[in-house]
Amino acid sequence: MTTTTGKSTLRPKLSLRSAADTPPPEPAVGIEASAAVIAEAIGNRRCITAVYNRAQMVVAPHVLYTRHDELFVDGVTLEQDSRKPRMTKISTYKLSGLTMVTPTRRLFAVLPEFTLDNPKYEDIKTNVAPPAA
Repeated sequence: MTTTTGKSTLRPKLSLRSAADTPPPEPAVGIEASAAVIAEAIGNRRCITAVYNRAQMVVAPHVLYTRHDELFVDGVTLEQDSRKPRMTKISTYKLSGLTMVTPTRRLFAVLPEFTLDNPKYEDIKTNVAPPAA
């Protein structure tokens, strides 16, 4: 492109990138960072990946809470070592046992059987995915 003064100007080249082109987020390190990732995932109804007992997991977290001064997350396991579980149910994970906690783009629906009426949820530490209407 040439301007009226005869000098050429370069225009920046623009390109579109798909969501698949963006690098994956770094995994959380430490319990506080893991809790923050899980709290955000619960609020956005997004799954997380994590390692628990040496197994790679994809979990739909439903609630983050404290019991006996330790953090726990209850959620539905969607994959364990790239396999679907035999049955769909709410499982409890001790946060200190979860490593490499990473958010995903995968959305989830709250399990219809999930309720906050359980006494173990007395000390909820984060927002809870509301039950499906």
